[in-house]
This record gives sequence, structure tokens and C-alpha cells, in this order.
Amino acid sequence: MVNQPQLRGPGQLSFNAAANKVFHITERTTFTFRADVINLLNKPQWVGTPGQPPVDTNINSATFGRINAATGNRTITFNARVDF
Repeated sequence: MVNQPQLRGPGQLSFNAAANKVFHITERTTFTFRADVINLLNKPQWVGTPGQPPVDTNINSATFGRINAATGNRTITFNARVDF
């Protein structure tokens, strides 16, 4: 029996971050500011067609070994909150 090599596509890596700051306005009132960042480094995530691996692994295909598409844009969200 001949072992067939395993074909793997590129890995996925995403760094997310969040930071918040609480400001005391009065003794009982606070203002909270928060920032969330998804995909901080803006690294693309290589994707294939739905249900397919990111790299075409069909040896008979004209697109064998090619990456089909990319996604993974950076998303930044700001939140503000007042507690009283």
C-alpha cells in the first residue's frame, strides 16, 4: 500500500484586541469608552469556494494548487456607555 501525502492549504491567523477606559464624571456617574479590533494585523484569510478547501487539490484541474480567494478585512468597533 502506497501512502498518499496529505495536502494542506495555508493556515489561518487572526489577532483580535480590545481596550476600554472608564471616566468618572461624578461620584455616581461614569462614562465608558471601548474599542474592539478584529483582525488587528489585517492579514488575509485564504478561502476556497463554499465547501471546498482554500487550495484546489484536484490534480486533474487546471487550477491545481492555486488559492481561490481571500477574505478577512480589519473591523474596528467603538462603543460608548454612560452609567448613572
